[in-house]
Parts: sequence; C-alpha cells; structure tokens
Amino acid sequence: MDLGHERCPATKPQIGPEHRNHVSLHLVTSGKGILVIDQKTFRVGPGQIFITPCDTVCCYFPDREDAWEYFWITFKGSKCVLLCEMMGLTKEKPVYSPLNTEAIYRAFSELISLEKNYRYAINFFAFSKLFMIVCLINEERKISPDLNVDQRETCIQNIIGYIERNYSNREVLSLEAIANWIHLSPIYLNRLFKKFTGSSVHQYIINYRLSKAGELIAHSGLSFLQIAQITGWNDYVQFSKVFKKYYGVSPSHFKKSQREDGPLPSFLRMSKNM
Repeated sequence: MDLGHERCPATKPQIGPEHRNHVSLHLVTSGKGILVIDQKTFRVGPGQIFITPCDTVCCYFPDREDAWEYFWITFKGSKCVLLCEMMGLTKEKPVYSPLNTEAIYRAFSELISLEKNYRYAINFFAFSKLFMIVCLINEERKISPDLNVDQRETCIQNIIGYIERNYSNREVLSLEAIANWIHLSPIYLNRLFKKFTGSSVHQYIINYRLSKAGELIAHSGLSFLQIAQITGWNDYVQFSKVFKKYYGVSPSHFKKSQREDGPLPSFLRMSKNM
C-alpha cells in the first residue's frame, strides 16, 4: 500500500498512459484535472473522488489553468475489485461526488498523518482508514455488492480455517481483525458469514472454543484452568459460566459424565460439520 498528498503544478506532466496492476483512489481537495481511461475522458473537480482501475490503460494530469491538489492511496490484491464495487467505482464510472465530504476528507487526512505517527504498523492502520472510506461511500450510495457463489464459499472456508487455527488467541479473533485479514468490511463479512453458517462470527467463535474445551476435558487430562486458558478464556469463572450454559452442566459434571458414558457425544464434533 502506498499513499500521499500532492499539490500539483500546472506544468506537471501527465501520469501514464500505463497498464496498472493496482488501484489508486484519489480525493481532489482543490483545483481540477483530467482522467482518461481506455480513451474515455473524465473531468474531475474539488470534492470529487476518482479511481485509476487495475488491468486498464489510464492516465491523468492537472488542469493547465487550475491545477488540482489531491490525496491518494493505492492498493492491490484479490479484493481490490470488490472494494471498488463497494464504492460503486468502475472503469466506466470512475468518478463520484460524495455527500459526506467532511468525513471522507478527515479519513484521508488521518491516512497521511499515519505515515508520520506510525512506523511499524502503518499498513494495518492504513487499511483500517481505507475500509472506513469504502464504508462511508458504500453507505451513502446504498450499494450491496456480493461475491459470486464460489468466492463466497471460499471466503467462508478461509474464515473458518482462520478461526480454527487461532481459536486460543482472542486478540486476533475480533470481527474487525478477521475483516482486516480477509479484506472485507466487518458489516458485510458478518452478514455473509451468518448467511452461510446461520451464526454470527462472534457466536461461531464462542461455539468452536467451547467445542474444543469439551474435547480437551473429555480426553486431555489437563486441569480445567489450563483448558480455559488454552481455549481463550483468561477468566475461569466466566469460562465455567459460559461452558455450563452451552452444555447444560459444569465442567466437572461434564468430565464425570464422559467417564460414565464413554464415547464423546456427537455434538462435540459440531465444528467439523459446520
């Protein structure tokens, strides 16, 4: 990811034409400029945003009498097309005049300040601001983009795999952290996940951690406190309370029932079938 702010002189030469493998999102704060995509010309002015799409030939340059000033951020990867779709920006319609210009301007300004204030985690903060910009535009344009069936299934499988690998680490299992990892907005991700699994991301994580706790109690020989910590609970009292609500019995009664009843009940294998 790359980002910046530029006050262009009127004499600045045009950028391109070139075939790009990334998307650049710009917010024009003053002045005017010209954007050309596949030989189609768009005039862009203050308060407007525009993209230079990936996999297209494009160029852009400042107006010679009233040169523009703009913020910009570039991003690439498998989700860049989806992010553009969420903003309603395509190579056919690459320019938009946002209604909430103040909030979008503030988000871009904060992007630039990140470069000064953060050295090691700048990409994570930059992505968070990019997603905020995407969400602001998506909400005011009321766009509901969707992945195709194969993409949705792959996305959900990737998220479930991520949860299963990281179920003991609560720090990386917030909805925001997972959305950041998969490059989707938290709202869209949660809606998509619930549509496929019947459960919110948060509830799925809780259920998976409890199913692992049940397996460990039944088979590991570890103490209840160790199992609580392994499955992501720092507070044993809270773990015991949630465990009893899920299974209907306390951890100690559950362990006793496993010794008496033998094989692990089928519901403890729910995570493998979800």
